Amino acid sequence: MSQIVLNEVRIEDLLYDELPVLTHGALQGSVLGPTLFLVHINKLCQLKLNRGSIFSFADDTVLVFISKQWEETYLYAQVSFNRVRYWLAKNMLTLNFTKTKYMVFAIKYNALPSSRAIFAHSCGETPSPSNCGCTVRKG
Repeated sequence: MSQIVLNEVRIEDLLYDELPVLTHGALQGSVLGPTLFLVHINKLCQLKLNRGSIFSFADDTVLVFISKQWEETYLYAQVSFNRVRYWLAKNMLTLNFTKTKYMVFAIKYNALPSSRAIFAHSCGETPSPSNCGCTVRKG
């Protein structure tokens, strides 16, 4: 959280030393904090994703993608994940990589794809790690 410092605080006849004042955000444990977070994070759920939906509960978010072909689904998931990462960075929020996972579901067992990773790019919309020069983090 950013902060500025006042030179002095005066309440009636009492003069206090410098106190930090937040320029944005809310103190952890405050009553207002969760409400402001929900107002802020609800805009994430309004992002448009190709063949995907965003489901959110408190600070947990799930991206769901549906397609008939695995390669197509993977591309939609990668591009949309980058879009979400870009939105988070633009809104001064971070993603906890240790808690970030992905799962693949298929109607038939033999339709499950070979192991593939979803990458967290710092450049935003790039669909493939080979197309950019940013640091790539595996999600």
